[in-house]
This record gives sequence, C-alpha cells and structure tokens, in this order.
Amino acid sequence: MLIEANFKIDDLNAESYRYWIRENMDVVLDSKIVLRRETPRHKLKVVVEESYSRLHLRQFGVKEEPKVSLEVQLEVVRIAKSKIQIKRWEDSK
Repeated sequence: MLIEANFKIDDLNAESYRYWIRENMDVVLDSKIVLRRETPRHKLKVVVEESYSRLHLRQFGVKEEPKVSLEVQLEVVRIAKSKIQIKRWEDSK
C-alpha cells in the first residue's frame, strides 16, 4: 500500500513524500519530491536535482535516501492509521 503526504512549505515551495507499506508492515520511503514555482501564479514544478526516488535513481538528483523529519513521519503514521478498517471476514471479500 502506498501512502502520500504533501506539505506546503510556503507559497512557492512544497514537498511530497510517498511511503510504501511492505507485507511485513515495514514503512519505507519510496520517494521525496521537491516542488517549486517561480511566482504564485505559476504551477508547481518538480525540482529534479533535489528530489529522490527509491526505484528511479537515474531520474532524480539525490541518490542516497534522505533523512525525514519527525513531523513527516508522524503524518504518515496518522494517514496509515486512518486507512485501517476492521471488518468481518464475510464483509472483506
């Protein structure tokens, strides 16, 4: 399962984090995308030199997995918890 957390830093900058929940319930960083716009009227564009992807290393500038702040990690856990549903076996088919 993939979880995406988006953070608006200011009017011109944003970051998008995508995490992958593995079968053994480990949560790993899949990608960190840095977004920037020239002025508030422009659209957000990916800053390739400052972004990271676990699977597509050649397409992005950051090759090593970046450190992620505690605020981002807590938001990812909150999103993951909100997606968990308890159902009866008959209802889960």
